[in-house]
Amino acid sequence: MRRAAKIYARRLAGELRAGWGPAEFYTPGQVAAAIKRLELDGPHATLAYAAFLTPGDFETVQSGLLSKIGYDEARKLMERTVPRVLSATYRQSPMSNSDAASRYGVGGF
Repeated sequence: MRRAAKIYARRLAGELRAGWGPAEFYTPGQVAAAIKRLELDGPHATLAYAAFLTPGDFETVQSGLLSKIGYDEARKLMERTVPRVLSATYRQSPMSNSDAASRYGVGGF
């Protein structure tokens, strides 16, 4: 399981950043797409979901995963195996209001 944690942490973190930009957490669909693209589907995919999803999102996908390791336990294993992987995915960069409005749009849905 430690070897799987190293692979998920190193390869998946970069793939998620490249595909969707740096973020503290990603969506279940983004993590699933990155796992599929890297061909990392397997019994230890739970580690990847725990590392990159919020606790609530993890609960929604956990029933469909092969491994039944818990969220906190999986995150601790990832952090022990590859230190700083969980905190290294998010890099805050300042942005002015006008830049944010032009990049992301203004208001509503």
